Amino acid sequence: MKKFDYKNWILGGLAVIGASALLYYFIDKKDAKSKEKALIPKKDLENILKDLDNELLGVYLNLPGLIRTHKELTGSIDNEDIKEFVDSRFHISNEIQSIANKVYEKHSATEEAVEKSCIIYEKTDKDIRDLNNLIKKNLARAYQGIEPQLSIDDPDFLTADLTLEILEEMYATARMASYERIEEIEKRGIKRDLSSNEFLDQIENMDNFIEEAENELFQKYGLYALNQAPTKVIRNAVIKYSQIDPTFNRHVLAIEKEHKSDMAMILGGEFSANKLEMLRNRLKKGENVAKESSEEFKNETEEYENKNSLK
Repeated sequence: MKKFDYKNWILGGLAVIGASALLYYFIDKKDAKSKEKALIPKKDLENILKDLDNELLGVYLNLPGLIRTHKELTGSIDNEDIKEFVDSRFHISNEIQSIANKVYEKHSATEEAVEKSCIIYEKTDKDIRDLNNLIKKNLARAYQGIEPQLSIDDPDFLTADLTLEILEEMYATARMASYERIEEIEKRGIKRDLSSNEFLDQIENMDNFIEEAENELFQKYGLYALNQAPTKVIRNAVIKYSQIDPTFNRHVLAIEKEHKSDMAMILGGEFSANKLEMLRNRLKKGENVAKESSEEFKNETEEYENKNSLK
């Protein structure tokens, strides 16, 4: 029987914010049974650690707000108690574990191999030691309620409101693509059943359908006119505005919460006709926003590109 990664599927492959970590440093590591013995080459290990730190941006940004809110409501100042509460209430450790596994898989590595290699390399290698310390420091600061200070260069036309609009539409697009894909599968007589290998085989490539829908969205908003990946542009904008305005970060969390809830209903066959109509209306709203702003995007994108070409 295949093991279905429910949480990653619900996230829809978007990974706009992301959250992963070198778990043996930060949370209780689950027992791992791996036959891998060889050390990971240093360059490959550096790339893994850099990816982990990059994917942890969501944790660095989201945790401080949760920590501060808990402190304000309870008056607690014990960092260990706060960490335990946040982990139990928001399942941070489980989410970190799930997405960390994706990073290891991307690099054809295992958690055990990464752990073993880090322990050995960091004794004598400053680069590996610095990367490990950076991850530990950033996460420790996040659990203390301290947000990271990042320098982000984003196009001026991506205002906070527009960033939220695009982010919300990205998630809505993922939900619609998932809904339509499952509906298509069911029309072929395949029952929606997470214990069925036949059904799991059909939704295994769901990320491809979501990515295709995303590409159309990015094209519509003119993000492909920039010389960097659209998902990176949006993620950088989210990071920038989350640092500036705590309200912005609350909006992001609300968008993500709605997305996860709706995706769970879609997967379970409980997505009502009313919810579907609301989703369609949300996507229509996005069409109008993009259409009204297309000329402004074009002009400001050209200015942004000209400015960066001179650097």
